[in-house]
Amino acid sequence: MTMRIRYCDPNLRNLEGSRNGTRLWMETTIRLMPLLFVMVLVACASMPPAQEMSDARQAIHAAREAHAERHASEYLDQAETFLEQAARDLEHGEYERARRNATAAKAAAVVARDHALATAQ
Repeated sequence: MTMRIRYCDPNLRNLEGSRNGTRLWMETTIRLMPLLFVMVLVACASMPPAQEMSDARQAIHAAREAHAERHASEYLDQAETFLEQAARDLEHGEYERARRNATAAKAAAVVARDHALATAQ
């Protein structure tokens, strides 16, 4: 059984309505948070992996600067193959696959650079 409070001052009614409005807003916000999270996640996943592609290109460039084509050609070739595949995936709108291939290209290029620097010394 709910008890109804009678107010002598009409301004007190407005305060109660304000509290209910704030509570309703907070409940609605809390309920919509998972949906907002999913929308942000989908938006990020559907964006082209520009940063990953750039990172992979820079890593390959650094590997070449370290003369990886001479000391670690197999790793450098692997990095370039991954980058080429990432570019093809990007053209076809396969952004998640392109992101994975670009990340793999960067990793292979880093290994090529490290191997080349270790071998050169």
